Amino acid sequence: MLVDGIDITQKQVNWLVEDVSLHSTDADRSALGYINEILYTIDCYQDPDCYKSLAEINIYLNNSIFSLDGASRYTRLTKPKEEMEKILKAYMGTERDMAIHPTSLN
Repeated sequence: MLVDGIDITQKQVNWLVEDVSLHSTDADRSALGYINEILYTIDCYQDPDCYKSLAEINIYLNNSIFSLDGASRYTRLTKPKEEMEKILKAYMGTERDMAIHPTSLN
């Protein structure tokens, strides 16, 4: 987040990632395609001929345009960095170190 210029404290980062869990994609072809595309991009940039640092790869991926509607429509285009900023603003509220618990946002 620091590399992407997202203003967040270490306390807030710790709070956000303490209960991170990964869920299955339920064979969602759109999600699997996007994941495979990201993995391919990382593989390409790790090639010695066009090597980029992990920070450069992170910046590239977080500024890559994707559609919230899936690959078939491309009507709600956005970037991962922009979506992360929206989510962080919702969770963090206005207090720098007082996070809002996700259940209170429903």
